[in-house]
Amino acid sequence: MRSGVIIIGFLANLSLCAGGAAAAGKDQKQPARSEVLQKLIDCRSIPDNAQRLACYEAQTAKIDDAEAKRDLVIIDRDQATKARKDGFGLPARPLIVGAPPALGEGVTDVTAKIRTAKLLDSKRWLFVLDDGARWYQAESKAIRDPKPGQSVRIRKASLGGFLANIDGQPATRVRRIDQPAAN
Repeated sequence: MRSGVIIIGFLANLSLCAGGAAAAGKDQKQPARSEVLQKLIDCRSIPDNAQRLACYEAQTAKIDDAEAKRDLVIIDRDQATKARKDGFGLPARPLIVGAPPALGEGVTDVTAKIRTAKLLDSKRWLFVLDDGARWYQAESKAIRDPKPGQSVRIRKASLGGFLANIDGQPATRVRRIDQPAAN
């Protein structure tokens, strides 16, 4: 089992999402483990081998069932980091309540290749990156036509905005569009 595994109980911790939003910002300690995970860990303290094995088997079956029902989601460090990078530029979604802040948190920029680019009006562009992220040029600033395959670096700017440097050009303000791109 990887040491970087994160287990998040969505439905079991729904009350934490709904009721604890204000408190969550003040208190940065880890949320309590989900009940189903804690019961599995508690199996370690059973001294009798046969009883401990029976406990492990019963609890792993419950975890497997909870995961199949999407009551429990298990992701590793790489998956958490990828999820945060994939969501770069989108409004925060508090679905991953129990994930430690160090896992992908603090993503301040992404570098990708342009898959497609489309001129929307006389000066604003819509471009889709190779990972499917859609970005819209938020200012009417003339830039050289972005082309498929060109590199783009998008970084956080002040006041929640984002700046894009396309193929080494000066930065232009952009916004992420929360719609999947057609492949």
